[in-house]
Amino acid sequence: MAAVVRYHRKALPSDDHLEFSRLRACLRSRTLWLAACLRIADGLDCRHLQRVSSVRIEPWGDGWTLQICNKAEIGPELEVAEKKSDLLRQLVEVPLRICSSEVSVTV
Repeated sequence: MAAVVRYHRKALPSDDHLEFSRLRACLRSRTLWLAACLRIADGLDCRHLQRVSSVRIEPWGDGWTLQICNKAEIGPELEVAEKKSDLLRQLVEVPLRICSSEVSVTV
């Protein structure tokens, strides 16, 4: 868990990092995927306004679409999520696009 948290902000995992290199291959893979998801989630709530209601991944052509359903405008969040999508893009190895659609919320 500490490795996942370490890589959710700036540095990407590297075999030069002692803690990461000591993990078994299956745990390194799991750490990469969890860190990639956490990086996106962190970007989607960068202003701490909780405007995203759901996220799903769908096939799109020869790649994937990360479909974000939001309760209000999330332009800044999408920009940060796009910047932090680097690890996820490395892992999926196919085109990845991030899209959003605002949903109306009834209270």
